[in-house]
Amino acid sequence: MDIGLATDPDVIWQQLLDITKMKPMIREETWPVIDQFFREMPEAIRKIPTFQEALAESQRQGKQQGKQIGEQNALIHLLRHKFSRVPSRLVQHIEATNNLEQLDNWLVQVISAKELAEIDFKVSPTNNK
Repeated sequence: MDIGLATDPDVIWQQLLDITKMKPMIREETWPVIDQFFREMPEAIRKIPTFQEALAESQRQGKQQGKQIGEQNALIHLLRHKFSRVPSRLVQHIEATNNLEQLDNWLVQVISAKELAEIDFKVSPTNNK
């Protein structure tokens, strides 16, 4: 916004207030330029705090998901090794469980169980995260 050559401080102050109320906006034709900038200087995107936060969160979620899948696979493998026949419905239930505490609890139960029926495969109300 052009405030011109006005020297009246009240006019300048009012114009500044008006400018600060404006919301930042990027025009559609500007996006290709921004895209090209980050293609040519990919290291620049790491300097943006929002991107850093999103990347850290994505990495945290990836580690969590990797750990979850590892526990699910270990539990299924252990069940098949120890009890040979594991119902596919139970395998699907384990694969749908995303709570690491619950998966760990089941792993502990499998170790001491002599029969598959001894293991409580219900999801406890406090552990269904």
